[in-house]
Amino acid sequence: PGYPFAGPRLLSPAATVRTAPPTAPAPTPGPAPEADAAPARTPGDLVAARWTELLGRPGLAPDADFFDLGGDSLLVVRLAHRLGEDLGVRVPVRSLLTGPTLAEHTALAASLLLAGDPR
Repeated sequence: PGYPFAGPRLLSPAATVRTAPPTAPAPTPGPAPEADAAPARTPGDLVAARWTELLGRPGLAPDADFFDLGGDSLLVVRLAHRLGEDLGVRVPVRSLLTGPTLAEHTALAASLLLAGDPR
């Protein structure tokens, strides 16, 4: 390539690898008090956060179009998968494709939660 290779360096056969002695695991904290718990996120917050993550554009308007902002079919599949993990429901890719705005994706997520469509 036209740039220096930044891959892993190989050790020579004569080199020895030293490892640190095992340490005791850190104590795990107990359950967090209710006052410290993060507020529940709405479907709109989750969809907007995933759009920002995948498209790299924060502060999106409800009428923003996923494809006009640089999204493609592969990103829609990723979006469906990640929203499904966040919401605990199966998110149909076809529905995301037919309604490409942030408002439509938010409405879809809310309706899937109300319907209780399990994975």
